[in-house]
Amino acid sequence: MNEQRNGCVGHTFVRIISVFIILQMILIGTSAWAQDNKRDLIITTLYDNSSSNKELKTGLGYSCLIQGAEKAILFDIGDSDAVKNMDKLKIKPESIDVLVISHDHYDHIDGLSAFSKRNKHAVIHDVPHDSVKICEDVFTTGAMGTNPREHNPFIMGTVENALIIRTAKGLVIITGCAHPGIVEIVQRAKSLSPKDPVYLVMGGFHLVDENKGSVKKIASDLKNENVQKVAPSHCTGGMAKSVFKDVFGADFIPGDVGKPIIIEGAL
Repeated sequence: MNEQRNGCVGHTFVRIISVFIILQMILIGTSAWAQDNKRDLIITTLYDNSSSNKELKTGLGYSCLIQGAEKAILFDIGDSDAVKNMDKLKIKPESIDVLVISHDHYDHIDGLSAFSKRNKHAVIHDVPHDSVKICEDVFTTGAMGTNPREHNPFIMGTVENALIIRTAKGLVIITGCAHPGIVEIVQRAKSLSPKDPVYLVMGGFHLVDENKGSVKKIASDLKNENVQKVAPSHCTGGMAKSVFKDVFGADFIPGDVGKPIIIEGAL
């Protein structure tokens, strides 16, 4: 009788161990499967001069939120209304890990005080001289000087810094105003990650004062740099946007506060 009981206990113990091992194998397999599936990259413009959502504030300035990377990254904080737009979009300012400033013009930093009141822990990168790694697959161009085309004394001497995100589809480059020149910024990004194509260039291209011929050449130059998609906004100018739309066709993405650009399986 005792032998039968001991045998039953032994069989039960073996079954428990077997089930445990199977569960461990399932969990390990699930974990590996999850790692193999890439995350979407989501870029939401929080402040700019146009929006299809009338509840959101718009105006002169720029700010966008990058989600899906290792850290939640805010690029520029152009106005205190950017923080109000976060609330409208159910985005918690406290959830942001890093703030990257493209350059120190008021239309890119004016909302800093309002943001800092809501988020006291975010690491702030204010135009670092050299390229800085923000987190895995996200880094900056480092400081670049103004473009020789610029003749406005107000902005002479400006240094600017763009954000680069390495994705499965290629580089995503985000600019504040592109004072050093949008083509030059793309070339700098490519020099920092030469094996990667350029998937998307977005943000301010600073072409509002350029003539149509110059804009066409710049758009063609970006095509020659094998830029696949563009989403110009902020200081690009209406005429320049229309030129880019003609040149890039279906690969032109209109700037729209609150409407996210989603790149599936990017990271």
